[in-house]
Amino acid sequence: MVKIAVVSCADAVDDSEQSSWTNVIAHDPDCLVSLGDNIYMDWGKFNKRRLGAPKNWSDKKFAENMYDNYKRQWNVPSYQQAVKAIHQICVIWDDHDFAWNNSYGSDGVGSSQDEFFVWPERRKISRALFEQFRAALAGKVVQYPPYPFSNGFSQVEDLGGIYQTVDLANDIKLILTDGRTYRNPNKKDLLGQQQRSWLQDQLLNLPAVNLIASGSTLRDKDSGWKIFQDWEWLKGLSSDHNILVLSGDIHTLQFNGSGEYGRIFEVVASGIARPPGITRLAGKTTNNYAILRIDLDQITIDLCRKEELIQQSRIDRQRWAEL
Repeated sequence: MVKIAVVSCADAVDDSEQSSWTNVIAHDPDCLVSLGDNIYMDWGKFNKRRLGAPKNWSDKKFAENMYDNYKRQWNVPSYQQAVKAIHQICVIWDDHDFAWNNSYGSDGVGSSQDEFFVWPERRKISRALFEQFRAALAGKVVQYPPYPFSNGFSQVEDLGGIYQTVDLANDIKLILTDGRTYRNPNKKDLLGQQQRSWLQDQLLNLPAVNLIASGSTLRDKDSGWKIFQDWEWLKGLSSDHNILVLSGDIHTLQFNGSGEYGRIFEVVASGIARPPGITRLAGKTTNNYAILRIDLDQITIDLCRKEELIQQSRIDRQRWAEL
């Protein structure tokens, strides 16, 4: 059996305690999948971190602030316990750790006047800092590495997208997508053609399980897959592949099945560490995570808040149908 913890949305500035990491550890997962917003560059209590403000910062201020946020998250004691306790940690990014709220980076379509477009030079900085964070998690380093831009930004390379795959078992593949670098809302493009072709080549054939990690949910009206051309493409793939989408972003827990998306299931696990007050005001919840247990016959999905089981769902692996 493979046991996976799924989380997203952690804010060390407004929630420095992050107590639910202890609850995640108690399930003894083999793998932790973090679905973006590992830090928050904007969107804070009392409007202290005004939405979109980082766009107008200098490269130096942007880089120093982002680095400090990653280091602050790394140093949360409960998070450190999770990093040490869980064997494998896989992360992707979403808008708040890509750059700022609703940000995207598709080349050649944005402009400095587009409040959500992240120009290539700025993307090099966020990509390098994300890679530093991901490497620290993989190496489980004792101390977070030093700020990498002491000599400025002239030598910073464009590392491209962050998408990659992880084989969790012979018949279970985790596909970590990049839903920000190639996103182009104007052309209704989420992953970009190159990433779509790559993802299609990665899919395991029936009856294997394909877990697709996505910052965006399938049906969110503002940023979900359904508003992009990628949605029809993904549904087409599901006729020949078992697909379970793991998504975050919206600070709640959901299991979407029962034929709603055909042969595609979705687990939304969002809001592992968000400030309770502002979260309630927005009609959302915090201390949320999901635990997936995948064995030869079925997948069991536990949606949890703190130590409480909110909902349990199961998928029959042979029929790829909800039990």
